[in-house]
This record gives sequence, structure tokens and C-alpha cells, in this order.
Amino acid sequence: MIVLWLLLFRALGIELRHQLHHRLWEQFWDVVFFGSSLLLAIFFGAALGNVVRGVDMNAEGHFFAPLWTDFAVGPHPGILDWYTVLTALTAVGALAQHGALWLILRIDGKVRHRSQTTLVRLWPIVLLLTALTTAATYVVQSQMRHNLGAYPLGWIAPTLSIGGLVGVRWWASRGRWPLALGAHLGVIIIRQLTRRVLASRLGSEAKAQTVTGFAQSIPVFVLYFGAFGFGLDELGVPLTTYLAGASVIGLAVSFGSPGVVQDVITGLTVVFSDLLDVGDMANVGGQVGIVESIGMRFTTLIGFSGERVFVPNRTIANVINYPHGYIRAYVDARVQTSDKDTRAKAMGLLGRAARAAYEQYPGVLLVAPTVENFRETSAGYGYVRIKFRVWPGQSQLIEGPIKEGIANALKQLDASYAPWMVSVYYRAESNESKLRKRLPRPAVLRAESRKAAPENTGSKHGTKRGDAVVPESP
Repeated sequence: MIVLWLLLFRALGIELRHQLHHRLWEQFWDVVFFGSSLLLAIFFGAALGNVVRGVDMNAEGHFFAPLWTDFAVGPHPGILDWYTVLTALTAVGALAQHGALWLILRIDGKVRHRSQTTLVRLWPIVLLLTALTTAATYVVQSQMRHNLGAYPLGWIAPTLSIGGLVGVRWWASRGRWPLALGAHLGVIIIRQLTRRVLASRLGSEAKAQTVTGFAQSIPVFVLYFGAFGFGLDELGVPLTTYLAGASVIGLAVSFGSPGVVQDVITGLTVVFSDLLDVGDMANVGGQVGIVESIGMRFTTLIGFSGERVFVPNRTIANVINYPHGYIRAYVDARVQTSDKDTRAKAMGLLGRAARAAYEQYPGVLLVAPTVENFRETSAGYGYVRIKFRVWPGQSQLIEGPIKEGIANALKQLDASYAPWMVSVYYRAESNESKLRKRLPRPAVLRAESRKAAPENTGSKHGTKRGDAVVPESP
């Protein structure tokens, strides 16, 4: 009820002041307007202090407390105690400083000079009250430190407060030019915060890297756009002219370059529909590679040879995602079933052929292939299966020289062995597979890493770099 009356008197002060042109009348309503505004700031600050401190609520979810008791923060405090009074004074100082800043931005001449003087005098008071309120909050709410650690988003408010207090004092004496530096520092802070917060919330550094670009774009644009406008205002170009010109240019760009709008909309759709993630192996718009970034206009892939491919978002008609970063190629070679010695020789020949293929095409065959045991069919013939993990889009090597090499190897046992006796088919494993996701790298990067790192002589499974036949799950 008190707040309602204060709002009413504040509105009456604005409305009735100009009804009678008399000094006493105008001063009276100025006092009414100032007093009601001051009391509103005090009451809202005290209300915020009560929310932070906590209040006793009944079973119906309501609370009732006396205006004050002993001014101590105890089990049954009043609406006003030492903590809520401190928050009320801090709110009054912060709102007064905010008003002075607004006048400095909007008005020139004597009023602006008086506002700058007032702001300089208010700044140490607000700084002291803010420091006292922060320290008192840690006393009143002991779990505040734990909450800030559990919820990293909570650091945004104190970070902005500290940055604002540091920048206000400098800006008050130098005009609007520090906005340029402040905007640049704000961009740096936004980029760091969004990256850290999104990484912790999304649980994936790659996903955070994908979304961060979009999360940063809007506030970064607003900061730079506003700073540039205020800089022009210092040079004599009014903000209204700047905003009007920017609106016309924006309309011209949107109508004259519809592709830009399509790029942004398609990029947002790809990200928020969870089609792609940074680090995925995918076919995007007919280009196959590892997703390096998803921007406002382009999706960047690292291709097979290490090249960077920039795909305009508007050209993305379909997306093929390879969940495990490769295509599984199954090469089945028919082998005579009657003679066990022939089978053993065929297994040896196929193992050497698989090893030779892996050594010749290490960038296409991402890991050492597997030669499985002989299998017999109900049709009376048998086969040996070789499993490859292939870079997507490079299957022509399987269909061509690798298949031919396998057929030529088996011709050593049977001169009539024909290439049609070697069949190939492919399968992309789904996300439901229990296999660990393996993200391949382009051949160029793989070669560079081998030069930089010492030769790997073995692993805990006993598999060497040059081995072609390794056990793995089917």
C-alpha cells in the first residue's frame, strides 16, 4: 500500500507541476516528486534485501512481519534491519548514479556538467556501499559462496558490477569516448564468459564451441554498434541520424542481399536442431569433412587433404552425419571350402593384402583393417571378410585398387579367380553402437603428427602402428 501511494504521488508531481506557473507551487510538487522517488528507491532496496536475507512464510505461502524489531538479523527479523537498511542505501546510491549517467548521455550544457560533478561525488559512496553490501551478504547468506561455485552464471552480475564501477569514474571525467574501450573490454568478457558457461552447461566443449559463436554475436554487435554511435555523437553526428541511417542500410541489405539472411537462418537451424556439432564427420552440401566451425554465414569443414572448405549455409540442402567418424566397408572374398590348407594360405594372402592396402592408403583407411575367420554359407561356398574403416567419400579406393589387389592375391591359389568373387558393401554405424567415437584427422595432419611424435611401439592391447590385422569387436 505504501508503494502504491508513493507511485501515485510521483505521478501527481509530474502531472500537476505545470498546471500553475508559480514558484511556490512548482517547488512544492518538486519536493513531492523527489520525496516519493527517494522513498520508492528505499522501499525497493529494502525489499531486495528481504528477498536475499529470507523471510518467514506460512503454510499458504504468505509472509507478514513487523516493520522492525531490534534491527538484528535473527530468526524473526522485521522488514527493516541493519542488512535491509544497508541494501536500501545502496539502491539509492546506485539509482542516483544511474540517473546522473543518463543525464550525461542525453543532455549537454550546464545540466550535464552538474551531473558529472554529482557522479564524481557519488562514486566513492556507491563503491563503499557496494563493498559493504557484498561483505554483509556473505555473512547473512553463508551458502552464497557455494551457490556461485555450483552455478557459474551467478558470476555474471558481480563481474558486470565491478566493471561498471571501474568504468563509471573514468567515463564521468572524459565524456563518451571511453565507451570504445569499454565496448572492446565488454566483448572480451562476453566471449570468455559465454565459452566457460556454455561449456559447463552443455557438458561438451565441442558443442559449446558451436553455440558460442551465435551466443556472442548479438551482444558483441550491440556493444560495437552503440559505441560507434556515441563516438559519432561526440563528433557532432546526432544519435537519431545515426540510428535512422543504420535502419535504412539494414533494410537495403536485407532486401538487396537475401542470401545473407538465408545464411543466418539456416545456420541457426543447423545449430539448434542439433544436426551438426564441431568435430563431427559429415557430408554438408556435398562436401565431406570434419566440422571445424559453424558460423553465421559459413560452415567450415576440414577436408580429406587438410584443406578448409567453406560451405555457405544457404546451400545446405541435406546433411549426412557419420556418428563414429568413418564408414565401415565389408570386403567379402570367396575362398574354396574343401581344403583346410588352402584356407590357411588364403587367410595369409588376404592378411598381407590388407596390410599392404593400409600401408599404401593410411589417410583413407583410418585404422588397421581386420581379417575375420573363414565363414561357410548354406549355398556351399565360403568367404573371408575384411573390415575397413574408411574416410567417407573415398570408397572408390575400396572398389578399385584394393579390391583388385585382393583378387590378384587369391589368384596365386587359383588362376581362375575373378574380381566378381570379391564383394563390397558399406554401413555407417549408429549412435546406439557401444563403440567409442573415433574422430579421424586429414591425412596431412596425421603425417605431421607422426613426424612430431616419437614412433608408437605398442599399446596396452599389443597392436603396433604397422599391424594390419588387429582384433576388434564386430
